[in-house]
Amino acid sequence: MADINRNEEKVPAPEEIHGLAAALDQFGADFDPYEYMDTVEDKEQNIRDTEAMLLAGKTDGLKNYLLGFIDDDRDPQAVQAAQELMKRLEEIIPQNALRTAEMSMEQNCNMIDGILNNLPNPEEVGLSIDGGSRYLAIQTCDSGYDYTFFNQDFQELDGGQLDNPEFSMSRAIYELLSDERLQEAKLEALDYAFLVEQAEAAEKEKRAAVLAAQEMQKQKQETPILRVVPVNRFERYIEPGEITQDQYIVKGGILLTPCASTPGFYESSNRRVNGSYIDAHIYEVAERSKRGKPTAFRVVEDAPVENPFEPVGREIAITQSGGIPCGLVYKHEMEGFILSDKTVLLQKERDAHGNYYGGISLDGMMFKIPKMYTPVTDETGRITAFRQMREKDFSREQPQKKPEKKPSIREQLAKKPEQHTAAKPPAKRKDLER
Repeated sequence: MADINRNEEKVPAPEEIHGLAAALDQFGADFDPYEYMDTVEDKEQNIRDTEAMLLAGKTDGLKNYLLGFIDDDRDPQAVQAAQELMKRLEEIIPQNALRTAEMSMEQNCNMIDGILNNLPNPEEVGLSIDGGSRYLAIQTCDSGYDYTFFNQDFQELDGGQLDNPEFSMSRAIYELLSDERLQEAKLEALDYAFLVEQAEAAEKEKRAAVLAAQEMQKQKQETPILRVVPVNRFERYIEPGEITQDQYIVKGGILLTPCASTPGFYESSNRRVNGSYIDAHIYEVAERSKRGKPTAFRVVEDAPVENPFEPVGREIAITQSGGIPCGLVYKHEMEGFILSDKTVLLQKERDAHGNYYGGISLDGMMFKIPKMYTPVTDETGRITAFRQMREKDFSREQPQKKPEKKPSIREQLAKKPEQHTAAKPPAKRKDLER
């Protein structure tokens, strides 16, 4: 007789399940609004999640939730609504649904057992989930199981302990996957040691990136800030009209010009405005005024700025390197190179990108020429030759404007000619009428 009744149990229709899930969602919104607003971000998604719980036969949590309102008789309307939902829950989700969920769990555990049988150590398991979209590492421990989920890059997502030593390894894996709604995911065995090794490498890389970011931030804080100073402080060396609106002079008499390839960064030459030597650098804006105008700059290393010059032509051999004789009256030497075409390149005569300014020597008197050079190095970094450079044309990289469409004859005829009114003479100012 029990077998006959079991076969006659009604399987709930999908629309009944959906209707009950929607009613449970609305109950929470009506009678538990604060909790509902804190926990539910998407109403439709909450209904789908509740529907999945009902289909899986996981009704204990829902029943306990409703019983909490039934036992608390302060709100008769909530008590009545909870009782009606409890009745619907018991009618729509019969015991055969619970048995179906148990059968599904058993089938999944059997499938997981089939995967575990191919592993050398059943107490340490690595799994690839859905083709490597996630990974699971799990091992036995005194209280049950210790587990960690990783993302596709082997970075830790979640982890902890499953305190149930009575569970088999396959049951523990199934429970963990179910909690993540991954019980239907495709699983592949993965060497546990390999998974842990990849996770450690990912964690090490993450720590290195964090340390690098912290070091960069520390360098920025330690790098001195050079404030913009008025041009008239250096009027002995430069006229205000020689400075464009997008150039700035900072403390120390360093003239900064926007980088041709990256206008957000600025570069200095190898000389101050008074002519003394400095090392050329790339600068970034450190502070701005309320209107957004730069008021201070700092040197930035390894700036993402493209070299404004590119090498052309053949390699030019070096005929002399080291100390180059300089000076017509005061004789001295400066580190540099003399090329086979008599061009002189000095270490101090370089721009912020490491390019060499070309020069010629007349009895030790150095004259700069409008040519730039780049070094050619071997595998050890030793400079073996130079190549001349030319300025890049960054205008070609700018998106070209589409030509305006010529209006049709009908559109031209439809336009009315503009009527220009004679401009009125400006009113005379009283203070000028003399």
